[in-house]
Amino acid sequence: EGTHNVIAQQVLNDCARLQLLDVVGARIERLCTTDRVADTAKAVLVDAQRALDDPAWGALHFRSVLDRLARTLAVASLTARGEAAAGEYLSAPLDPSYRPEDDAALPDRIDAVLS
Repeated sequence: EGTHNVIAQQVLNDCARLQLLDVVGARIERLCTTDRVADTAKAVLVDAQRALDDPAWGALHFRSVLDRLARTLAVASLTARGEAAAGEYLSAPLDPSYRPEDDAALPDRIDAVLS
């Protein structure tokens, strides 16, 4: 299984037992300052709920859903704190079709974060 998969499964179990998706969803909603982040959050929360509702699907996909959920929370937090450059940098990989090697703006975003 591997450590990451075991931890992801434990988080999935805890989400179901403690209704954590409601808490995380409310937190992200409070932090969202842009429609793009809010839309991303809604989509990842739908996937997280699907993982709870369909254990077979959750066993296969929750690790990637958890990664997207954590990244979305980080983007919302950074953007809410006025760290738009860092939030923008982290948000690009949330698009499933994102390929860093095709991202002509990546060097500019990295420079903005480091500035």
